Amino acid sequence: MVETRLDSFECVVQKHEIGKVDVGLTEKTDLSAVRCALLDPSNFTPPYDQALCASLSDLGLQVTWFGRAIRADDPFGTDGHLPEPFFYRLSERLRGRAPNFIGLLVKAVEHTYNMAKLPHELIRRKFDVVHFQWTPIPLLDHRVIRKIRKSIPVILTVHDTAIFHGNSSHTAQRHGWDKVLRGVDAVIVHVNSVIESLVDLGVERNRIHLIPHPIFPKPDKDIIDSALVKYSSESLGFCDGKVNFLLFGRLAPYKGLDTLLAALEKIPSETKTRMRVVLAGRAAFDVATFRQEIEAAGLQDTLIINAKFLPEEELIAYLARCDVALFPYHDIDASGALMQALPYSPAIIASRIGVFEELLDHQKTALLVEPADAKALAEVLARMVTDESLRESIRAEVDTVTGDKLSWPVAARSTAKLYRQAMAVRASTV
Repeated sequence: MVETRLDSFECVVQKHEIGKVDVGLTEKTDLSAVRCALLDPSNFTPPYDQALCASLSDLGLQVTWFGRAIRADDPFGTDGHLPEPFFYRLSERLRGRAPNFIGLLVKAVEHTYNMAKLPHELIRRKFDVVHFQWTPIPLLDHRVIRKIRKSIPVILTVHDTAIFHGNSSHTAQRHGWDKVLRGVDAVIVHVNSVIESLVDLGVERNRIHLIPHPIFPKPDKDIIDSALVKYSSESLGFCDGKVNFLLFGRLAPYKGLDTLLAALEKIPSETKTRMRVVLAGRAAFDVATFRQEIEAAGLQDTLIINAKFLPEEELIAYLARCDVALFPYHDIDASGALMQALPYSPAIIASRIGVFEELLDHQKTALLVEPADAKALAEVLARMVTDESLRESIRAEVDTVTGDKLSWPVAARSTAKLYRQAMAVRASTV
């Protein structure tokens, strides 16, 4: 049996070109003078941004998160860092009041205006390092990054090498992505498997640094107990006495919903009566059409969709009550959803790609299948239902994945070290 692969996920900054200026980071290193601007204009990944800001601040850095205004359905923690609404002030006010295409047009114009102002704002406020989490319009953003780099080093985290997961509706937003990648001081990736892809796009290998996506901590027991009181199994769509499967987060085609539907059709009827599959989260596809497909396949008692924003308590209840977490994705690098699920120790079914392949071990901490293979997915779904000992064994072993190497403090220390190194390289060349 293969050992759990945490050793391949060392949270270290690789010592290549930037690493030639070796800046040690000990417990006593003073980081209070480092001013970091974290950029996520559209607040694409609030939980990640918020946790990173908090962990960097705990080290003493002064961190400012530049984003858009907070919406009522944003998945923010209530007591953490919040974004400064630098972007999209007008389009956010128009949200829900004007046709969607008008809002998008205004947002695109605002993005151009906001990004044009950004270099001056960063210099005026004397930031030492700029850390982009996302670049919504790479064709424009790479030009702004080039201006910023004349005065301040720029770091980029690549959460998704196939930007927007290859969604055809975002085709225009993919142009210029290679220029962004090649135009920063350093690129952070979360998994080893994407490094060669970035090299193929022209990114120098010595600019690429592996800092794995940390695991989100499990809430305190009283918070979980409160969520379980508020949300019964039935209200979540689960069924007591059955094996409850959960696919959660943003419901989008890249998460393999079509493969899951096809797989469920292949499972024997007797087995299907013992399982319940719930899809929970905001949907990025036509839910009505998908429900029709479910009914046409006779799966309305097996596959339930709760297509809406999940408040924090409801998500906690889902994770605490599910038996098996599903990740049959077609495409992924890192997965915030996996890092949210792991502390609850569900059994896991996932595609053999990205972080799932690098972090999880087949038949030990998960059952892994090739992406888009409905027949293989049907087989492992059925195994999870019929083989209780396997299911419970995997649940027990999932705890071995959650260690200090995947903690936010470790990731923050590696990130802060990279900041220091980028700043030292910049100082040595001035």
